[in-house]
Amino acid sequence: MHIDEFLARLERAKPAPGGWLARCPAHGDRRPSLSIAFRNGKILLKCHAGCTSQEIVRAMRLTMKDLFFEPSANAPRFADAAPPRAASQTPATPAAPPSLRPAEHAPAIAPPPAPERRHFWQTAQEALTQYGALPKACEDAEAIEFLRSNHGIEPEHIPHDWKVLRSEGYNGIVYLALDIGSAPICFFYGSFERGGNGKRKKRFLFHDRRNPCVQYYDAESATLVICHGAEKTAAARAAGHNAFGLLTGEGSAIPPPWLDYFLKKLVPEKIILANDNDETGRRANLETAQALEDAGFDASRLFIVRWDESDAKGRDLNDVLKECGLKGLQEFLDKAPPYESPRPRALSLGGFITAARPPLRFHIEGILPVQGKLTFSATSKFGKSMWAIQTGMALAAGDCKWLGFQFGKPARVLYLQAEIADSLLEARLKAVLQTLPQAINRERALANLFIQETAKARPNLATPEGRQMTEALIARIKPEALILDPLAAVCPGLEENSAESMGAALYYFSELSSRHTCAIILIHHHGKGGISRGSSVYEAWSESDLQAARIEDDPDVCRVDMRLRCVFNEGPRYWVMPAPERLWFADLPDYEPEKKLGGRPSKLNEEQVRAVLGIAGRPMSWTELHRGLKNISGCVDSTASDAINRAKDRGIIKKDGNFYALSITPKTPPY
Repeated sequence: MHIDEFLARLERAKPAPGGWLARCPAHGDRRPSLSIAFRNGKILLKCHAGCTSQEIVRAMRLTMKDLFFEPSANAPRFADAAPPRAASQTPATPAAPPSLRPAEHAPAIAPPPAPERRHFWQTAQEALTQYGALPKACEDAEAIEFLRSNHGIEPEHIPHDWKVLRSEGYNGIVYLALDIGSAPICFFYGSFERGGNGKRKKRFLFHDRRNPCVQYYDAESATLVICHGAEKTAAARAAGHNAFGLLTGEGSAIPPPWLDYFLKKLVPEKIILANDNDETGRRANLETAQALEDAGFDASRLFIVRWDESDAKGRDLNDVLKECGLKGLQEFLDKAPPYESPRPRALSLGGFITAARPPLRFHIEGILPVQGKLTFSATSKFGKSMWAIQTGMALAAGDCKWLGFQFGKPARVLYLQAEIADSLLEARLKAVLQTLPQAINRERALANLFIQETAKARPNLATPEGRQMTEALIARIKPEALILDPLAAVCPGLEENSAESMGAALYYFSELSSRHTCAIILIHHHGKGGISRGSSVYEAWSESDLQAARIEDDPDVCRVDMRLRCVFNEGPRYWVMPAPERLWFADLPDYEPEKKLGGRPSKLNEEQVRAVLGIAGRPMSWTELHRGLKNISGCVDSTASDAINRAKDRGIIKKDGNFYALSITPKTPPY
């Protein structure tokens, strides 16, 4: 190659003492660090960051032979920077153009060591001839030991087309790559020894640039494993599968002819993508899966190996083979989970009900599925935040029954609220923990419930900046359930009565749940009439919508109406409201509200039972207490009986033999 053509391929090439300077194409170079000189018909390269000549020319999509100047009649003329030659020597090349002429009297740059030119095969015929004369790696003691100790590949699994090259400066394996028609197109060399950076010396001996460097091994298997790199491909073949890989590594895309071959000729039942445990490998797996899906391969038949968090960065199939043996590698590949395509798909009824997907699980049985949505609304100052905190503790503790709901396994919960100051919230949390129901495990609740402080920043999911900050927090905590309390505060300025505005906010919450694989509990206000703000879209959004309101004639009890998607609705539930002596909501499974028969509504409640006994100043029999309540309220028999039973259940009164008396200390109802 001529020096001007070579320099034209480089960035920021400019004259320098002894030659030229340019940005090195083999590494991320901000400032020019590549020195170029022209001596005796050769282009000499020196990267001051340590890149070898082979790495530089490979990055330029050239070969080492391109560094040798071969003059022709039509070639431009350039001068050699070396001193004039004697007449008996090879004629000197003419002077270089002034713009690229090296500075005069500059010190010469010593050329880096490079293999002799005769070790690069110049034509396909020469490559085939030279390659055919090489010994097989599976019959070479040094190659067998190298592949066994470094890659876990036993002699019987070494491909027969791997050869051993030993010549001046070469001692390693030659890998053969074929085109789609099984014709050899590439001979790639990798040394036995590793350099100071721990990597083997690799180079192309011959490469038909019109075709990619592919290795493919056929097997009697319905599975195809794609993993780039010669030794990894051989490992997948040893596991008994069809194996495909590119010698050029994970950064290269699979050629379209091979995609077409997989879809129309090989047609595997499933494809396993098994690249390395690093960012490049993960990206290659996803890009390959998307390319296969684009080409028409069924995404449900794609699988991607799962590396554990404890696995070392860069771990690959050869590491698994070396440490776990052939059976361990087979099990590792067989356990690869399905690829989750980001694209929507339509399945037949039979396909839909048999498709591989995670089983249905609940955080709250029948109410909140994993990655589901739950909405809870009530009037202002009802105690919605108290309910949210207590629900968060029950979710975090797990394996408990509270408010008539069965909670599943302990879950990591993140509570985001934007109304209460940190100091007030701290006091409330401590008070709630002091009366923690026995069914809720304290240690798990303390460990699994996370609360964002509001001193530095309150959650704001109405702005891009606020969403970014909140999602960064979610990514760190990795909650399984996210509680947003309340909607109006975490989305300030939201037009709650606008279906369009509310719909956009709820859509974002759905995307948030999907991106971070967590359930969402949304706390919301509703008016005194029981109508939630933005109810036209709000009530239909979640799997379960709970709306709570105090009972007018019995303000210590609330009625909870439920709209459920996962189970049949068994009707409203009734809960005891928190009180100073006990801060937890409690279930009232046997509560029956008074049936109004017309006329003036009854005002009878438990406090009137206390008042009747207080006025009497002594214990009263059932008949006396019953008659007294009817006299002061004008209620019917059943209403008076219900009031006595509720007062006894709440610990306001107690029964001693056949008489009823005031309790000195109200007892906490059972949970």
